[in-house]
Amino acid sequence: MKNLSFFSAAFIAMSLFSCGGGSDAHKGLDACGCAKVTDAAAPDFAKCMELRKDSVFEKDYQHCAIAQKNGVDPSKLNVQTSDDAKELKAPEDGVFSLDPATSNVRWYGEKITRSKHTGTIAVKSGKIEMKGGQIFSGEVVMDMTSINCLDLKGDEKTDLEGHLKSPDFFDIAKFPEARFVITSSQSTTAIDHQTKGKLTIKGVTKDFDAKLVVVPTGNEVSIGGGLLFDRAQFNVKYGSGKFFKDLGDDLINDEVTLILNVKAKR
Repeated sequence: MKNLSFFSAAFIAMSLFSCGGGSDAHKGLDACGCAKVTDAAAPDFAKCMELRKDSVFEKDYQHCAIAQKNGVDPSKLNVQTSDDAKELKAPEDGVFSLDPATSNVRWYGEKITRSKHTGTIAVKSGKIEMKGGQIFSGEVVMDMTSINCLDLKGDEKTDLEGHLKSPDFFDIAKFPEARFVITSSQSTTAIDHQTKGKLTIKGVTKDFDAKLVVVPTGNEVSIGGGLLFDRAQFNVKYGSGKFFKDLGDDLINDEVTLILNVKAKR
């Protein structure tokens, strides 16, 4: 679980107990197997894309992909072994304000050649409203001007960060913020919450469901979880096979993972 926070690990552990799926039409292909098929030239690529048209398979696929991108085997994770999960106290009802100093969002992206990069996005503001132990509503506002890359240095780091901020990608001059708004939530365990909401990136808003781990300590809550989104749906077109042909090694995977790790106080 290298470089994986408790909240990220807990999210994956709680949501990835099954990576099933598959179908009689494509025996031997399940969601976790398809999450590893990223080469468009691979024999199973077209089959996996066909399977992903099924909504149940797609949810399993997204969960598996998040685990894979974080180097985690979901079958070997157990949140109950973490010391962080022992001192739970029901959250008070009311509005909790996110603390930008102790909150962040981690991003993961990769080229079709398997070249991977990761970095962070600062949390600008936000709030979580708790009612009866549930997330009643909430919002996480991300500062897209803060996008940075953690695995490069020098000119390579500067070039990639500049490109991500340019109109080719997230166009931060026009769209300096992104946000995830929670519209409803239902707890399924003491800390696991199934949420419904809306994700806004580059001025485009899409309905979005996410499993979040909520660790309450009375007047504070810590929230973690993962969002896997298709950047092409948010007009982030550069290097996308959905918009450009014959990109070869320049093809960039459309799927981007965001891992939330935020803290909020009354």
